Amino acid sequence: MLRRFGCILTAIAMIFCLSLSNFAGLTVFADDEETYLTIPTSGGSLSSGIYQLTTDVTISNPLKINSGTEVTIDLNGWSITYSGEYVINIIGGTLNLVDSSEEASGIITQNYGSANPVVRVTSNGIFNMYGGTLYGPRGIYVKTGTVTITSGTITATNNYSVYAYGGSVTISGTGRVEIT
Repeated sequence: MLRRFGCILTAIAMIFCLSLSNFAGLTVFADDEETYLTIPTSGGSLSSGIYQLTTDVTISNPLKINSGTEVTIDLNGWSITYSGEYVINIIGGTLNLVDSSEEASGIITQNYGSANPVVRVTSNGIFNMYGGTLYGPRGIYVKTGTVTITSGTITATNNYSVYAYGGSVTISGTGRVEIT
């Protein structure tokens, strides 16, 4: 009986060692560690993943969230600024906007013209706003898609904060919409 028990323990140990060797080269993160992507200053299409700002960013072209892509942008108290048509164009993909900073001071600013929104949602795109501030002549333009605002502020300096030409918009929680 003791001999059989010893064989079983040896077999278990061998299986355990073989299993560990199969995971060589695998990077494991603790719960509080994340791998964050960087917003490109050139703008363009973003890959799926989490982008957390560590400094203010000025982009030279709009950020695009294409179909099949899920992106989370954590403003983390910093800003994204663009002086063109719209800062973010969601083309069938999903964007989750958050601001994890204690001050909740993260902002996306559009500095161009009087008829340009900060965020444009088309092709059944999805925009979930969980924090941060959108600031520009117009806030969000929804051609076709879904917008959910549960926290954060949208400040429009010219015309509309949220315009739903097609699709749906839901505002709840502590989400605020302003026209100044």
